[in-house]
Order: sequence, then C-alpha cells, then structure tokens
Amino acid sequence: MNALVMLAVPLAAAAGGLLRWFIAGRLDTPQGLPVGTWLVNLTGSAAIGALAGGFARWQIPLYGDAWLLVAGAGLGSFTTVSAFALHTVVLFDHQLRSAAIYVAATMLLCPLAAMAGFLLVFTP
Repeated sequence: MNALVMLAVPLAAAAGGLLRWFIAGRLDTPQGLPVGTWLVNLTGSAAIGALAGGFARWQIPLYGDAWLLVAGAGLGSFTTVSAFALHTVVLFDHQLRSAAIYVAATMLLCPLAAMAGFLLVFTP
C-alpha cells in the first residue's frame, strides 16, 4: 500500500461515516424506524455492486489499493451491509450452496453475537 493511499483511507472513511450520519440522522423516524439506515444500506449495496462491475469492466484488480480505498474505507464506513451483499452475489454466481450458508450464517449468527456482546457488557 503506498503512502498516498494510507493518507487517503482515513479521509474516505470519514466521508463515508459522515454521509451515513447525515442521511440516517435525517430520515430515521422518531418511532425508531430505521428508514435512513435502510436507505444507506440499499444504496451502499448498489454502489459496491456498480463499483465491482466497473472494476471488472476496466480490468482493475479487486482488493487492490483502489478497491480498499473506495469500497473498504469509503463504502465500508457508509454501510455495513455493502460488503455482505457483494460477497453474497459473488458466492451466488459460483456456489449457490455456499451463498445460502453464508447468508443464513450471517443473518442468524451476527444478531446472536450482538446479543451476546450486549448481555456480556450490560447484564448487571
């Protein structure tokens, strides 16, 4: 990773995080409906898919410095679901069974892990 990318990563992460905060803060409802968060996750998933398609079209290697900067730092701080969505699409394209296991494991185990972490810290 070159020095320019190392300097740009925190800026991209800050930009993604600020954009998420701005959108979710204005669109999530007082009743607790995460409309803004859902919109961020949906648009972030579309963006990471389009980015991967563009990288493939222009033969830019995925998971190189440019990918990590834009997808990892920028979109990664914008939405937590974009990488999950892209990994599911890639697995689905090659291994349907692996995609199903990945989705099921993520959707079942991640909330359980969050609950376990919450209870570990919060339980009196």
